[in-house]
Amino acid sequence: ATMRYIDLNPVRAGMVDGAHKYAWSSYRHYAFGEKDELLDEAPEYLGLSKNDALRRKHYRELVTGLVNGGLARMGELTGWYYIGERWWVEEKMVAGGFWRRRRAPG
Repeated sequence: ATMRYIDLNPVRAGMVDGAHKYAWSSYRHYAFGEKDELLDEAPEYLGLSKNDALRRKHYRELVTGLVNGGLARMGELTGWYYIGERWWVEEKMVAGGFWRRRRAPG
């Protein structure tokens, strides 16, 4: 949510008509893989997918709402404090003490 808010600030301020047009944004790096030596990729971003192309696609969808008019996929990519694929969210929730994995009976 924070990354989406930051990347859309120039759009809301009327400085540009799309997040990709603001030169000083991290959006082009996260959404399209444009090189930026000033950025360290956020763990939340890396958790969107293990696949680079899919991760960029998910980020574009989260920021610009390209699928079904907006946040239709947010439930798939969000869990408590973490946004990402289920395996990554579960890993972070277990590590943070928010959740315990169920053990198989027997």
